[in-house]
Amino acid sequence: MIKIGEFFMIRELYQKGWTIKAISEKTGFDPKTIRKYLKQDGLPSKKKVKWKGSILDPYKQYILQRIKERTTNCAVLLDEVEHRESVALEKRLLKAKLPFQKTIHEFEFDFQPSVSEKRVKEVLTCRFIENGDNVLLLGPQG
Repeated sequence: MIKIGEFFMIRELYQKGWTIKAISEKTGFDPKTIRKYLKQDGLPSKKKVKWKGSILDPYKQYILQRIKERTTNCAVLLDEVEHRESVALEKRLLKAKLPFQKTIHEFEFDFQPSVSEKRVKEVLTCRFIENGDNVLLLGPQG
């Protein structure tokens, strides 16, 4: 999504006779993006994102019940919810009947030298979330 000022700048440059390629080079936007906004009649509108709910929604009834029972210590409620989630995860893993479980901490980096242990450990810190970065994992399945 481009900013309103950028939208008007694209239109103004085009009206002054600039080519789509020249506008693309000036703004840094892809030529397809330039064409898209030149074809639009009005300002670009922001798409409404459907709210997907809270991660606590599955536990809402349980939490409300515990609050009615006068349990107001958030640390206790968090421990209970985490315990319920871990039990549910264990049940799902048992139901999946996976032949074995292996975590990233058990990964043999010596066996697969193309995988950078430093990069994997950096991803495990989840710092990319704080920085607003994306992580893309590529490779064959398995």
